Amino acid sequence: GLACAVELAGSGWATTVVTAGRAGRDGATHRVHGLAPWILLTAPWVRGDSPERFLADLARRGQGLERTGLAEVLAENAHAAARELIETLDLELLADEPVTLPGDEIARGLRCLPRDRHLLLAPLLRRCAELGVELRERTLASGLLLAAGRREDGDGRSRGGPRRGAAAGGLRGGRRGTKRRLVSRLRMLLGSHGRRRDGRRGLE
Repeated sequence: GLACAVELAGSGWATTVVTAGRAGRDGATHRVHGLAPWILLTAPWVRGDSPERFLADLARRGQGLERTGLAEVLAENAHAAARELIETLDLELLADEPVTLPGDEIARGLRCLPRDRHLLLAPLLRRCAELGVELRERTLASGLLLAAGRREDGDGRSRGGPRRGAAAGGLRGGRRGTKRRLVSRLRMLLGSHGRRRDGRRGLE
């Protein structure tokens, strides 16, 4: 969510992040990091490995339970995404070489931690502040208010009816795939239903 907000705000959109807890502190990313001694980024790192080999291992370990299409996206983009996370979150590598994870024949697990042991998502929070992203903490969103009295609820369908309390959320971006897909969907909605900082229409 914060990475999506940074991308939207960096493109000129007036952006608001709505969270039921505290921004950067109560989500799954923060909680999972608190349970583990380090962050483990899994991707093809060593010579002889490849997205195709990574995909084959994912399929073998998934035993047919993996979701069609998602495993391919993960295998193809894992290396670039891991590098992006290292840069975006200012992570420090704990070792130069990856470790071999249980069930793997090739070393793919790269261990790292925040460089100065800062809050994991602190760099994204700082970037949001620099870009003027509004954070609405301890707020529950049930739908996206559009225009002409229509609203889009959490199931992604647009419904008629009177305008009610403004809310921005429930787009199920995580289930649909990558951050890029969520940003594209938001831009589609923003393009005709809101305002930008420069006066063009975007999300209010």
